[in-house]
Amino acid sequence: GVPPRALKFDVRGQRNEEVVDAASRQGMLENGRVGKSVEAEYGGWRVPRAAVEQLGRGLSAGGDDDYVEEDFLPFDFELSRTESAKKKRTFWGAFPFPPGFEADPPLAVAKAEGMNPTPDAEAPPRVVVRNLRESDLLPAMNMFVEEFGPRPSDPPDGGPLGRLRAAYETRVFSWVVLMGLYMRIVRAREGLGGRETHDHNVLCLVETSTTDAGRKSGGEVVAVAELSLQPPDPMWSPPESILPLSDKRIISREGGFGEPRAYASTVLVRPDRRGYGYGRAAVAACEGLARSWGCDDVSLHVDADDTSGRAAQGLYRSMGYVGVRNADKEAPKDFYVVKGVPLQYLRKNLKNR
Repeated sequence: GVPPRALKFDVRGQRNEEVVDAASRQGMLENGRVGKSVEAEYGGWRVPRAAVEQLGRGLSAGGDDDYVEEDFLPFDFELSRTESAKKKRTFWGAFPFPPGFEADPPLAVAKAEGMNPTPDAEAPPRVVVRNLRESDLLPAMNMFVEEFGPRPSDPPDGGPLGRLRAAYETRVFSWVVLMGLYMRIVRAREGLGGRETHDHNVLCLVETSTTDAGRKSGGEVVAVAELSLQPPDPMWSPPESILPLSDKRIISREGGFGEPRAYASTVLVRPDRRGYGYGRAAVAACEGLARSWGCDDVSLHVDADDTSGRAAQGLYRSMGYVGVRNADKEAPKDFYVVKGVPLQYLRKNLKNR
């Protein structure tokens, strides 16, 4: 038969095709030199090599300031097709990281470098970046509820009535999160299928493993991150519901900010998987997706508190994000109070990177 075409990217993300035999293709896939695509015109996302290398190894002893962005690695790009009556297609990507980080015991390396990861956090044999799916809704919802949900008192206030109230608040919050995530999955599917402009997506990092029988597991969601097109206004806070792109364009133009731009939000890592670079990889994947949308930069908000926001601030700044100056001369240059919450507004230029 005809050898398959391999899809490769150079450091600038330019696509190159070459014909390879099956054995060579498998070898290239395993060492991360080539991405796989059913249709070559749809390329994989790009994530900095340094982000991939830090997966499962913890951060360097010198902290996030040692991070240097290098060239980009391609990912396997698996394309499944469904056709409607109008022959419209829906594309879903799966983007595995090269397995090179399996070489060293991650927990031991992290401890040797001064990290203190969760004791039961072991690195997975394989990590995949892909779009959030319906099957991921419950684990993703649990992450949101644990991070942002109601904080019940211990012991609960108000006795039995207090416990009932706390359970009700958690149930309502969980339902809101579940519906919000589902709406985002639908919006992403519409964008990936070409029915609407691709302007909203939730990515997730999934740990996969191979059983003794050689079967691959479905994987566990260990991190999520959201990328969308939003008005580039530091005082703008995207609503829980998803606005049509046309509405966001009107809001952005009326505010004097031009067209909506890439905005990263809700970067979450499961507590027992923190300290292994998953947050960095999720942000880098958002940057790759932003590039595929034709965006020149990515903006985000981060907790401005020196204590609770210190880790996130260090991560983003080490990846090249810088503060956007506040017009209020009496306020710190990147400090904003959005809906009563003190935040920093950061932006990263993706050009020439």
